[in-house]
Amino acid sequence: MKKNILFIGYGSISRKHISNLNNNKKFKIFLISNHQKKLSGINIIDRKEAKKLNFLYCFICNSSNLRLETLKILRERCKFFFLEKPISNNYKKARLFFKDKKNLSFKKNIYVGYVFQHHKLINYLKNILKKIKNEDILNIQIISKTYLPDWRKNIPYQLSVSANKKKGGGVLLELSHEINLLIYFFGLNKIKILFSKFYNSKKLNIDVEEYANIICRINTKTICNILLDFNCLKAERRLIINAKNKNYDLDLNKNILKIKDIKKTIIIKSKNEKKKMFKNQ
Repeated sequence: MKKNILFIGYGSISRKHISNLNNNKKFKIFLISNHQKKLSGINIIDRKEAKKLNFLYCFICNSSNLRLETLKILRERCKFFFLEKPISNNYKKARLFFKDKKNLSFKKNIYVGYVFQHHKLINYLKNILKKIKNEDILNIQIISKTYLPDWRKNIPYQLSVSANKKKGGGVLLELSHEINLLIYFFGLNKIKILFSKFYNSKKLNIDVEEYANIICRINTKTICNILLDFNCLKAERRLIINAKNKNYDLDLNKNILKIKDIKKTIIIKSKNEKKKMFKNQ
């Protein structure tokens, strides 16, 4: 008997996962969407119909201001949940939800869509860092630069969720993969924010921050600078770690990791990593 899988929303993340799962004969795919009326191989339903069915997985990929509410509505109809990042645009609501005792055991059934945790070179670098003493990591730079108007071709960028404060837009939430990577490498308890600056140049005519500069300290000693910008014409996505004897430079756009010491540079490449990491996820 086929297992039911439900998708909420039909954005780019939903489409990637539907594409990966739709040809699997073990699953029957359902979709709740405000815009899609018919899709080949997909059962389009509404929320009332969804509340009458049971699902093995539910992919909640609507706007971040709706994700927690959607989770509450469907929690009794589904065993496991995938929430596209971030869980919510409201930190206080998310914190209260997960502090509630009745939700403590429910947490283990929730996966948040930070896909770079499944990137081959990210995990290669993470294993290297495990072998380096904390005091030997001198400083870290995390850079994510992109241009919001290039993200979606089907709608004007000003009308997208990314440019809407109420729906969870803004560079901090949209490019939160980079913040998650720092937590993935070192653990949340070892990170302390020292400084943060958010900025809107008004050039894109949107009401959310388009630039964020964050400085934090890791393990009481290592300084890390996180630079996020989605009003930059030159795309860049890099993770640079300066250790005592080596420099690690990971270019996530080119999928190249350079490891350099005084004598030589080692280059490690990975192909089709974007497609692979979504399948792994």
